[in-house]
Amino acid sequence: MAKLAKKKVQARMGTGIAWYAPEQWARLLELSEDRDKLHDSHAKWLVDAEQLVSQLASQGVAVRRVPVEVDAMCDWCRKQGLPFDSAGRSKFVTWWLNTTHQQ
Repeated sequence: MAKLAKKKVQARMGTGIAWYAPEQWARLLELSEDRDKLHDSHAKWLVDAEQLVSQLASQGVAVRRVPVEVDAMCDWCRKQGLPFDSAGRSKFVTWWLNTTHQQ
């Protein structure tokens, strides 16, 4: 798919981003297989996450913040045979948006 066409589809459909509560951050770090790639604190992650949401919104992409309970997300990844890393977490968000929480 051409880049422009892909951007138009994404803008029309939107995207999701895992949204972590501050009290879930330590558990995320504890369970993640890619802990070394995550922010050390929720506050640092939140700054970057908000910037990403703003950047996507400025490009016309609707962003849905997906509230995450880390243990449930980790369990879902394991049941799917996925690692609990950025790719697995991304697939969880996609599943969440597509199967149970569409609006």
